[in-house]
Amino acid sequence: MPDSTCDLSTSDSISISIPDDQSTDETLNKRSLLVYRAFTQGVGKGFRKLIVLAFAGFCATGSIMFLAMSTLVSLPPEIDCNAHNSSFSDRTTLACLQAAIATDDTDAILNALTWVSNWERTHPLYYDTQKLLESWSSNVLLQARQHQGEGKTAAAIALVKQIPAISPRYEDARLLLEQLQSELKLQDLVS
Repeated sequence: MPDSTCDLSTSDSISISIPDDQSTDETLNKRSLLVYRAFTQGVGKGFRKLIVLAFAGFCATGSIMFLAMSTLVSLPPEIDCNAHNSSFSDRTTLACLQAAIATDDTDAILNALTWVSNWERTHPLYYDTQKLLESWSSNVLLQARQHQGEGKTAAAIALVKQIPAISPRYEDARLLLEQLQSELKLQDLVS
């Protein structure tokens, strides 16, 4: 198709030139080839570097995430109850007391009873320790009854007095204390 020109008959003439299809295709092909060469020679190299850097970044991020997850999944270090100090949390102190009580350590039971005796219902571990407190109190009541049977009333009274008012077994302890005190008065009268 030949070039077309449009001439308006006014004082200013405007001419529009429309190239034929073949020259348009050649121009586009040349421009595409120039853009492609520029991209592959300059921009393309930068793009490849960017892809390599992105891949390295993803690998590094993945490695860090793997290490973080393995740290979160691993068990915490064992508590050294022998190095117990005041900076331990209440949960850690409770774990140490439970470990000592598991070895039938009477002093540990009495320490545990003393430790929780002043807790209010608002303490975060209050409800967690109620079953433990009942178990500890039952153990102390059993030991007090053993002392009572052996005639060691004063020692039995000392044990029963260790049971705090927040214990589920406090009423049993109070009744046993009254009984022991009555027995102690009778022993004093007899002697």
